[in-house]
Amino acid sequence: MKKIIIFACTISLLVFACKQDVPTTATAAPSNFSYAVASTSILKGDVGSSVAPDINNGGGKLVFTLNGTAVSGISVNSSTGVITWSSALAVGTYQIVILATNSMGSCSGTYSLVVKSNGQVISPSNLSYSTTSSTIIAGTAGSSVAPQITNASGTVNYALIGSTAIGISINASTGIISWTNAVAVGTYSLSVQATYTGGSATTNYALTVTAPSATISFSAVILPVMTTSCGGCHSYTKTYVGITGHLTGCTSIQDKIGTTYCGGSRMPVGANPLPATYIDDFNTWIAQGKLNN
Repeated sequence: MKKIIIFACTISLLVFACKQDVPTTATAAPSNFSYAVASTSILKGDVGSSVAPDINNGGGKLVFTLNGTAVSGISVNSSTGVITWSSALAVGTYQIVILATNSMGSCSGTYSLVVKSNGQVISPSNLSYSTTSSTIIAGTAGSSVAPQITNASGTVNYALIGSTAIGISINASTGIISWTNAVAVGTYSLSVQATYTGGSATTNYALTVTAPSATISFSAVILPVMTTSCGGCHSYTKTYVGITGHLTGCTSIQDKIGTTYCGGSRMPVGANPLPATYIDDFNTWIAQGKLNN
């Protein structure tokens, strides 16, 4: 095991660089430094990088440095904290300590990198989707983000395990889940498995398909409400074209109903406010394109 133990900024040249790069606007030292995926296993000769760390910067710009004895082939981006490794690394386990510094102080985070010989087997792990669920309206096609996975050098195959609804599939190479407009209303808990020669890893993804709202009729639903409740302030004819006219300070009924207040009161002014059901109907009609039906 190779452990990093020396503070990189003790070198005079690096101390000068830290003073130049770190502003004085920080109000506190950085804290809560961690990598969401804090370890990786690779085969000798592989190159790669870590995820960016999560950290509270204390209100100032951060400088990231390796804290300890430098190892040829391992480096850290001073601005992002992303650790990279080259094909030059020898077989072994590297406990990497990264120091994050601002003008008020510093804190550290750790990352473990295991380099195995080419004859050893590596199992995939840390399989996850950054967005783990989607909610769509029935009839809508779409797809997930690509998953993240570590410890899987080479080709990884993705598959949905368990029963799968018609219209839901996964790309075996990328792990992206797709759904067509044929997926029925319901909630689908999907289990995704990533397989490599060394083993497998699983994670979950949730897809919720909701029923579309019923089409709101202007002539049957909207116009009668406007006639009885809105005619005192707004002028219009009994057609779609005329309803955008107005006599008050509100720009138009259909853009303001239930969301804008005229003279400090919800429409209609000087009368009982419209019931929530009417407001929902108006907003749904607006969202559906203000159909003249």
